[in-house]
Amino acid sequence: MIDISVDYNIVIDAIVQKIISIYGEDEEVPPIYKEKDNDEAETPMFFVWALNTPESEQRTIRNKVFERTQSMQIRFFPPEESNEKYEICLDMANKLDCVLREISVGGVIVRGSNINHEINENVLQFYVTYKYRALYPIEQSPKMGKLRVTYGLRSRSKEG
Repeated sequence: MIDISVDYNIVIDAIVQKIISIYGEDEEVPPIYKEKDNDEAETPMFFVWALNTPESEQRTIRNKVFERTQSMQIRFFPPEESNEKYEICLDMANKLDCVLREISVGGVIVRGSNINHEINENVLQFYVTYKYRALYPIEQSPKMGKLRVTYGLRSRSKEG
């Protein structure tokens, strides 16, 4: 498992980049939204968001490390005017399965698991889970100044 600096959006951004990679240079990439509610959007389109992100804490000396399981959902809406919406969704599910098995997050490869999909009312709902360790740097407290210590024997002189 790889350590990644904490930011929920870096996984979403990595997924968006993989979706864009499905399309060739001559093909137009459909809009990809990161918000669930966008009723005015035209099809085809994608929605990408995190479903839940439980984490378990593991402590190290310098940082707080949390093992994070980030479950993601990608929804694909095929072109509204198409008569082959189900087939288009199946084809897209296959493409997403191929490209989302591994994503690059901060230059680190993270593998997807629990990959599955369903098609409801001609809308593809694709699910994938990524596990990684998230780093929370511990704030450094100011260091103590230098302490000068002197030691030795003191001589006492007794006079008279």
